[in-house]
Amino acid sequence: MSRQAKMIVAIICIGLGLFWNQIPDFINRARDTSSVSVSITEPSPNLQETVKDIPTLVTGDDAAKDKLLISDYFNQLANVVRDDPGLIDTTEKFRRFNSTAGQINFAGQSLKDKYNGLGKAIDALIKNAIGNDNVELNQEKRDQLVHLLKAIAWTLRQ
Repeated sequence: MSRQAKMIVAIICIGLGLFWNQIPDFINRARDTSSVSVSITEPSPNLQETVKDIPTLVTGDDAAKDKLLISDYFNQLANVVRDDPGLIDTTEKFRRFNSTAGQINFAGQSLKDKYNGLGKAIDALIKNAIGNDNVELNQEKRDQLVHLLKAIAWTLRQ
């Protein structure tokens, strides 16, 4: 296991140790979306067009609930990318953070592979925004990524 991976696991373990008693309350509040109101700014018409097909991939009995969960995740991911440039300073760190945070965020939700093509569609949009190479996440790329993530969150709430 790489040194960075060990560090991430250690941080997660410390966090769990510190907040173990608060986790059940946090999970209950997270699941009760009826009392939470999230306002996401409407993206540009160009971005609206770019993300318009994302909601059509989330269908079925749980679609409304799952769209809110996924929307909240991408909204918060955008906030982290925007507000903490020291944490995510390369495109590769973003990809790893997104993968790890997504697994943690959706643990126990049974969303993995639930919606055919959703993950691939979102990954393709992200790849189009920041490229496939590991490069510095400069301000221009960071802004592009944040706007895309917010647009994904926005479109899932429409």
